[in-house]
Amino acid sequence: MDRLVREKEDAVSQLELAARTEMDANTTSAVVSKLMKKGLVNFDLDAWGVAYRLLLSDAGEAALATGRQVVLQAAEVLRAAQGLWQDRMTEHARDG
Repeated sequence: MDRLVREKEDAVSQLELAARTEMDANTTSAVVSKLMKKGLVNFDLDAWGVAYRLLLSDAGEAALATGRQVVLQAAEVLRAAQGLWQDRMTEHARDG
């Protein structure tokens, strides 16, 4: 949702979120409801009172930042492990 909001430079509707995530409307609604109960998403009605406009709350922004850090750290660990594996395979091929 963060990326979609940044692209639009505005709040997004549940329908836009569903399309981007390739989830059906019911699943998107259930997920958004859970995020709202956890205080991670803020919402209001659009100008026509038809659709919800969604934005990450401050808590949602913080959770997203934490999640990004975890992913970056995991990627570093995986790259290091891959480097070790490649070193061992090179040694194994050389020692044959």
